[in-house]
Amino acid sequence: MSRLPWGPLAAVVATAVLLVGGATASRASWEASTAIGSSTSVAAATIPSVGTVTAKRTDGTLGFTVAVSWTAVAVEGVPVRGYEVARYVTPLLGTPTRTPGSGACDALLTVTSCVDTGSLLGLGGALTYIVTPVFATNWRGTPVTSNTA
Repeated sequence: MSRLPWGPLAAVVATAVLLVGGATASRASWEASTAIGSSTSVAAATIPSVGTVTAKRTDGTLGFTVAVSWTAVAVEGVPVRGYEVARYVTPLLGTPTRTPGSGACDALLTVTSCVDTGSLLGLGGALTYIVTPVFATNWRGTPVTSNTA
């Protein structure tokens, strides 16, 4: 039996990095010791999606409002840092395009709802919203798309 040249600790770290690197909605940590005969452990968690994203549109004389809401999520009991909300406009015969929403729905939000507003003159087409949970600095859960508003 041949021995790995970089040692068991490096093999565990490399394996954990490979496993975590391919999963966009996961979190991992490990504890290791350099003592001979010591044990090493690896732990991972998944960032859940927000479930159903609901968008309810109300049109006014020259503008619209869309109330967007979703459920809160946590990772092992720890709330996520926030939720990224992206607005997409789909013209009648076109391709969905990401467009900036109003300030209330165009940021990393720490709440589970927002109200988007806009002008009917500038935005023709159906609106959809995509909500992505964000954990810690760069961990993202699976994005969820709303109904068409």
